[in-house]
Amino acid sequence: MKKILIVEDMKDQALGLQNILSNYSQDLDIIIASSYSEASQIIHEQDDFSLFFLDIQLSENVTSACDGVSLGLEIRDTKRYLHTPIIYVTSYSNRIQDALNKVHCFAFLYKPYSPQDVTNLLDELLSCQKSVQSLQLKIDTSIYANVELSQLIYIQAQGHYLLYKTTNGVYTSRQYNMKQLLQELPNNFIRCHKSYIINKNFILNMDTVNQYVQLKDHKYRIPLGKNVTLF
Repeated sequence: MKKILIVEDMKDQALGLQNILSNYSQDLDIIIASSYSEASQIIHEQDDFSLFFLDIQLSENVTSACDGVSLGLEIRDTKRYLHTPIIYVTSYSNRIQDALNKVHCFAFLYKPYSPQDVTNLLDELLSCQKSVQSLQLKIDTSIYANVELSQLIYIQAQGHYLLYKTTNGVYTSRQYNMKQLLQELPNNFIRCHKSYIINKNFILNMDTVNQYVQLKDHKYRIPLGKNVTLF
């Protein structure tokens, strides 16, 4: 399940956006913060947000010192959120250059917006994420590993952990479950068995009679589920 943080000081706007997002997907955990200080606390206490919707103008502040752009910079200063998409929800244009050049936001959602505007942005974001070149894995409380997808051979479920076998080594992480991970990976990754996701680029051969796949750089056979189509 993807976790989204909405930072919006107008309650009706926040609830309206939350409703649109909930209608877009049932697989979303949506949290709302109504101020910079509340959002800052949430961001530092929770470490698994997949997307941020930030209002640029927050009414608790009369200067730009603690507006949505400043919050975006604070998010970027947190290593685990260095590349997490940020969408600015705004009717103001005076800080757009900072949002683009300093925060490197994904997009702007201009007020007033329609449900279709939000849907189009989410579709675009999903499409971009499918072309991602690497995966940042949380290995421990404050330890992260950047895994190049071109080097990722397969993923295996082992209890509450996932094992990531790469050409450079093996990593284990509890950051994702199999369903969540598939949403992050491009189309060359396929779930060939309930416990395995494989990179099709590493397939050496497969035996549909004995139900297994042989992968390059991997001496063991990966089980192949019934009715699974790899190509």
